Amino acid sequence: MGLTVTRYGGAAEFLAAAEPYLLEREALNSLMLGVVRAQRRQATRMRSGHPAAGLRRLPAAYLLVADERGPLLAGITSGPRKFMLGWDGAAADEAIAALVQQLLPTHRGLPSVFGPAELTRRFAEQWRAATNCTVATGMRQRLFKLEEVTFPTWLPDGQLRAATDDDSELLAEWVLSFQLEAVPDDAGDRDSARIIVEQLVRNRDLFVWAVDYGARPAAMAARARPTVQGVAVNLVYTPPEARRHGYATACVAYLSQLLLQSGWSFCTLFTDRGNATANHIYERLGYAPIADFDEYRFTPAR
Repeated sequence: MGLTVTRYGGAAEFLAAAEPYLLEREALNSLMLGVVRAQRRQATRMRSGHPAAGLRRLPAAYLLVADERGPLLAGITSGPRKFMLGWDGAAADEAIAALVQQLLPTHRGLPSVFGPAELTRRFAEQWRAATNCTVATGMRQRLFKLEEVTFPTWLPDGQLRAATDDDSELLAEWVLSFQLEAVPDDAGDRDSARIIVEQLVRNRDLFVWAVDYGARPAAMAARARPTVQGVAVNLVYTPPEARRHGYATACVAYLSQLLLQSGWSFCTLFTDRGNATANHIYERLGYAPIADFDEYRFTPAR
């Protein structure tokens, strides 16, 4: 098969090699594209190469498996807990095996992997065989894509507006609550939530559905991970006391419409596959499911 595995020194080098191929299925690969583009931007801003004090990090990995026809499989590290796989899920077992062998010397303690469901399942099987680790199922997500918003016949009173500094303290509490509900194993703390909100507000990437003549946020959603033609919607959250009033539905509908009107060709959005109610709501707005994504968590053998 003539497989080669190339390890790149940074996000910019990886994108130079992989981005043209990832863009062939831009929506499917939007998570990897968005994450690596953000890492490239961060690298250009960093004045120091030292990680934050006390934060344990695996060595960075930007890996591309190819044969004579071109790239077959891509993998990147994404934060301290995840290794992310990308492509269309049809990579041969030999390509996965080559990636596993390339990772073993530096990433034997890999905590988890996330990516297209079938591809990630096969990687997890080979990683378990190579390391004798224990494998557990983590998040089970569904990726949706929207090109045109279908507005419901009824939406609650209120309006979409960009979040402001005055909202920051409240929205930091919401971000932390969202993390504790959606990704409890990866949730941060109040200080990290404040930092997230401050950056989102500064970049005008965080939006709220506001009631009481625009004064009081009732739900939030964020713009995230822009690629060439698409952009993601994430951090969709309504506090428990304001749920079942349609505020998040309105927030996502109007934010998606705003993004499309701003020039994006499509929006993407991840959901919990087990949340049938949320999945149905997004489909009613025009979001169509395009792929399932799974996480597998690894516990090293003792």
